[in-house]
Amino acid sequence: MRFPFLLLVTALVACMSVTACHHGGKKCKKDSQCCTGLSCRWDGDAKGHKTCQE
Repeated sequence: MRFPFLLLVTALVACMSVTACHHGGKKCKKDSQCCTGLSCRWDGDAKGHKTCQE
């Protein structure tokens, strides 16, 4: 019983790490963190935060 459970958890973690990207409005530090079609840009606030934007 333990083996299938660990296999399932491992598969889910691997899948999540491959598809992880920031969607629009999420904080970022560089373009590669944003999903396809978005880039990491200054969001206009005084603190200098960057978010993924079109």
